Amino acid sequence: MHSSFVPPRQVKIGDAAAFVGSTPRAIRHYHEIGLLPEPERGGDDRRRYGYEDMIRLLWIRRMADAGIALDDIRDAFTSDTASATADSGEGIAGILERLEETLAEQEAELRRQRTAVQRMRTEGSRMGLLSDFVTERLRSLPEGSLRQDDLDTLLVTER
Repeated sequence: MHSSFVPPRQVKIGDAAAFVGSTPRAIRHYHEIGLLPEPERGGDDRRRYGYEDMIRLLWIRRMADAGIALDDIRDAFTSDTASATADSGEGIAGILERLEETLAEQEAELRRQRTAVQRMRTEGSRMGLLSDFVTERLRSLPEGSLRQDDLDTLLVTER
């Protein structure tokens, strides 16, 4: 006789946490911040997690491990409920698309900041505070023709 393992339909918080590689405390935190809806409670007044809860926990865990902030994950899940349920394949695709867009925007901003810092390091002194446009124009001036007072005036005027 062939017997196959059938997982229980609902599990307690400790088993859910162990399954997704998390802790009960983290799952309680997900409830507190609105990332994971409170599940039904059993006759013993303990939380019971079903398949959909487990799938959502797996998504939360995977996204958090990818470095996505819990608030961003929550916002993505909650903004997605109007078009599809957050636990459906379509819902997750929408969430991931929005998160990827957000990460691309953050990456572009970090690149911009890094370029600005590198420019300030390269230019040194107060020249690094001027825009690229002004700096390029100043390079065409003869060496030593720009006094410190002139540079200070340019910095204030450009700002």
